[in-house]
Amino acid sequence: MTVTEKKTSSALFPSLLILLGLAFFAKLWLGQGIVYSPKSDIIAQGVGVKALFQESLKQEGRLLLWNPAVNCGTPAHANPLAMFTFPPHWLYLFLPVDRATNLIFLLNVLGAGLAMYVLALRLLKQKASAFFCAAGYMLCHRCLQMIDTGWLAPLSMYALTPLLFWSLDSLIERPIGRRAVTLAIILGLCLSQGFTQGFYYALLGSLFFVAYRLRGRDRLDYAKASALLAVAGVLGLLIDAPDLLPRLEFISLSTRLNFDYAFCIHGAPSWPDLKTLIDPLQAAGAEPWEKNFYFGLWLYPPILFACWKRGRQHLPLIAACAVLFLFCFDTPLLKSAYAVVPGFRLFRHPWRVLMLEQAALLILAGKGLDIMWQERKDPASCRTFSCAWAAVALLGLALASGWKSPPLAASAAWLLLPALWFALQRPIKAWSIAGLCLLPILDGGWRLAPVTTPLATIFPDQAFYAPLKREKLHGRIAAIGRTAIPYGAAGYLGIDMANGYEPLNLKNFEDYFSILKFGDPGKIAAGSISWTDLEAIAKPDMLRALDIEYLISNGPQPLEKIDFEPIGTFADVPVFSFYKGMVRVPVRVWRDLRPLGSAYFATSIKKVADAGSSLMALAAAASVRDAYVLDLDRSADSLGFLGGTAQMTRKGYDDYSYRIVSRGENFLILSQVWYPGWQAGIDGRETRLYRTNHALLGCFVPPGEHTLRLRMTSSKLKTGLLLFAFGVLGMGALWTLKTSAL
Repeated sequence: MTVTEKKTSSALFPSLLILLGLAFFAKLWLGQGIVYSPKSDIIAQGVGVKALFQESLKQEGRLLLWNPAVNCGTPAHANPLAMFTFPPHWLYLFLPVDRATNLIFLLNVLGAGLAMYVLALRLLKQKASAFFCAAGYMLCHRCLQMIDTGWLAPLSMYALTPLLFWSLDSLIERPIGRRAVTLAIILGLCLSQGFTQGFYYALLGSLFFVAYRLRGRDRLDYAKASALLAVAGVLGLLIDAPDLLPRLEFISLSTRLNFDYAFCIHGAPSWPDLKTLIDPLQAAGAEPWEKNFYFGLWLYPPILFACWKRGRQHLPLIAACAVLFLFCFDTPLLKSAYAVVPGFRLFRHPWRVLMLEQAALLILAGKGLDIMWQERKDPASCRTFSCAWAAVALLGLALASGWKSPPLAASAAWLLLPALWFALQRPIKAWSIAGLCLLPILDGGWRLAPVTTPLATIFPDQAFYAPLKREKLHGRIAAIGRTAIPYGAAGYLGIDMANGYEPLNLKNFEDYFSILKFGDPGKIAAGSISWTDLEAIAKPDMLRALDIEYLISNGPQPLEKIDFEPIGTFADVPVFSFYKGMVRVPVRVWRDLRPLGSAYFATSIKKVADAGSSLMALAAAASVRDAYVLDLDRSADSLGFLGGTAQMTRKGYDDYSYRIVSRGENFLILSQVWYPGWQAGIDGRETRLYRTNHALLGCFVPPGEHTLRLRMTSSKLKTGLLLFAFGVLGMGALWTLKTSAL
C-alpha cells in the first residue's frame, strides 16, 4: 500500500464522521435563528451574557468582568459558564450571538465524535468499531439532549472527555515531553470550559485509569511517567490561571459553599427511574433529562456480547461502569464520597456522572464489536451476536407494549434488522459493523433533532421596554415572577435586573435580598441558590437602596402601599417562559415615587466586626442610610452628614461615573454590589471603597463638587496572565526536552 493510500484509509472514517454530523446537524449551520427549545439554558441564561460580552467589547474594548444585568451585578468573566476565553467561544468576537451559538454547538458535537474516534482507536483494534463508538457518542440521546437543554458548557466537556483519556493513555504508553505538553493543553482546555462538575468527575475517573495503566511498570518507567503526568498537570493549571484564579475567588464568595447533602442529592433517582435504561420517555419530573439513564437501546447488544464472550477480560471496565452507575443513587458510597472526597460536595446532581459512563459503555460496546470481527467466521459467535440484538429488540417491544410507548417500539423494531443481517451474513464485513452508526439516528435522532428559531421571535423588543433600558441612565428593574421579563433576556435587551437566574451567586447579595424580602435572617435559604425571585417585599427601602426604579409583574400587586405608582398595563405580551416556551401574558409596570438613586449619602456610620454582624445590623437597621461598614479604618467624627447630591453620568459595564456635590465631608453609599476588584477615584485620585450594609459599596467624599469614577478590575486575572506566560514558557521547554534527559 502506498503512502497516499494509507492516508486516504486513515482519513476515511473521520471524513465520514464529519459528513454524518454535518448532515444530521444541518440546521445548526444552515438554519436561521438560534438553536431553541423551551428548556434551553442558553436561552434562559446564556444569550444575555454573550450579548453583554459583545457590547462590552464594542463600547469599552475590554473583556467583560462584571455582568450588570443580573442580581444588581455579578461577576462575568469569573463565572465558569461565561467561557469568554474558551477557544470555540471566540466565535462571539465576530459573529452575531445566534450564529456563533449554533456553530459552537456544531463544533462541540463534531469534536465529540472525532475525540471519541481517536480514543477508540487507542483502545480498540478495528477502525470500524472505533467509528461506531464515535458516531454513537456524537448522535446518542444524551448528546442530543444536551443540545435540546442548551447545555453549552457540559457539551464542551463531553467533547473533551475522550481527549483527556486519550492524552493520558498516550503519555503513559510513551512518556516523552511532547506528549506531556499535549496533555497539558487538553487539561488547560478542560479547566477553561465551564462545566467544572463534568471535569471534576472526569478527573476522578482519570486517576483510576492512570493507576490501572501504570500497574506492572518497572520503577524507572513508572517514575518517568508519574513525573511527566505531574508536570503536565502543573502546566495545565498555569495556562488556565487567567480563568481559574478569578473563578476560585468567585466560588469562595458564593452560596455554593453553603454545603448541604440534601441540596446535593435533591431529586435523586429512584428505582422507577431505571425504566429510562430502556425508554428515555419514562423519565418523570420537571427536568426529565437530569436522572435519565438512557444510553441507547442500540448500545446494549454489543455490550452483552462483550460481557458474554470475554467478561473476565473486560472486568475493570465493567466494574468502572458499575461504580459510576452506583454514584447516581443515595447510597453509602455517595455519602462517603460527599464526606471524604475533596471538592465532591461543591456540586449537585451527582448523576451527571452518567456523561462519563456514556463514554465508558461505548468503549465496552466497541470491545464487543472487536470480538465479533475476530470471530466473524465462527457460526456460533455470529449466532450469539445475532441473538443479543434480537433479545434486546424483543425486550424493547415487550416493554413498549406494556408501557404503551410507540417511540420505544420503533427503536426496538430497528434492532431486528441487524439481528437478521448478522444471522445471515458470513463472514461479517467491516462495513456492516460501521453501518451500525446509523442506529443512534434511527433510535433517537428523530426525537431530538435540533430546531432553530429567530432571536427576535424569542425575545421581541417591546415598546414599553424602552424607558427601562440602561442607556437611559434609569435605575434597575425588579421582576415579580419569572415571565414579566425573562431573566435571560435582560442582558440581550439591555435591561439591568435586580434579580435573575444564575447557578453561581454571591452570598452577600443573596443574604441582602433575603432580608429585603422577609426581614428575617432566619429565612435565608440554606444551600446554593440559582433563582433570585422576588416573592415578597418586607423592607421597601432596601429595594430602593439597590436603585430599583421600576417593578414589573404579570398581575396586580399592592405596590401603591410602598409608593410605587402604576404607569402601564400591557396585554397579551409574548415572553419566553423557562420550561414552557413562548407564552402570552399580561405585564404591569410600576415606578418608584421615592427613589434613592444610584448613590446616596449616609446619615450615620458604624463599624461592624464581620459579615455575620453586618447581616444582623442590616436586618435591624432603622434606615438604609445608616451605614454599617466592614474594615472601617478611619474615624467618622469629622463627618457632618449634611448630605448633597449624587447622580450617575455614565453607565458602562465595568466602568461608571458619578457627579457628586457634597455639603461637607460625607460618606457615600453606592448601589453597586460589593466584590473584590472594584476601584474608585475621586477627581482622578484613588479612594478606598468599603463593604457597606453587607452587600453594597461605600466611600468617603470631601466637600464640594467632584467626579467619582468606579471601575471593576481583577487582580486575579492579572496574576493569572503572568502565570499563563510561565506556563507557555514551560511547555516550550518541555516540548524541546529530549526523552533521554528525563
